[in-house]
Amino acid sequence: MIEKKTGVLYGASAWMGARLSGAPAQQAEGLERFGRLVGMAFQIQDDVLDLTAPMEVLGKPRGGDLAEGKKTLIMIHAMESGAKVEIFGKKNATSEEIEAALEVLRASGSIGYARSKAVSLVREGKEALDVLDDSDAKALLLELADYMISRSY
Repeated sequence: MIEKKTGVLYGASAWMGARLSGAPAQQAEGLERFGRLVGMAFQIQDDVLDLTAPMEVLGKPRGGDLAEGKKTLIMIHAMESGAKVEIFGKKNATSEEIEAALEVLRASGSIGYARSKAVSLVREGKEALDVLDDSDAKALLLELADYMISRSY
């Protein structure tokens, strides 16, 4: 599901930019793969931050995706692990209920799993840039990829 969200947007943007600038097909495909994988990592990190970042940093109450019933990678992992997240989809969940659900997600390893998956996707995305010669532009893309999963908001 996340591949068809942020991943495809980033991938298509990278591919189009490469093709429009006259890059060879192999480089365009590498850039598309980079964008798609790093875009998915960005989305997963966004889902992690929704559950872990303080409201003061995030700018919105923690656990909004949980209360809205969004099937993030975190929730998919939790469900597959048998974790009981009682408030999933409960729009009027209290902050205490959300905090209790976050403990269940931490204990199930679901938040850690999602974080590891984001790191892995970034690593794969960076490897896709091996089709490019070393340059300032490539270095910037590698730095951007790392930022996608190190950001705190």
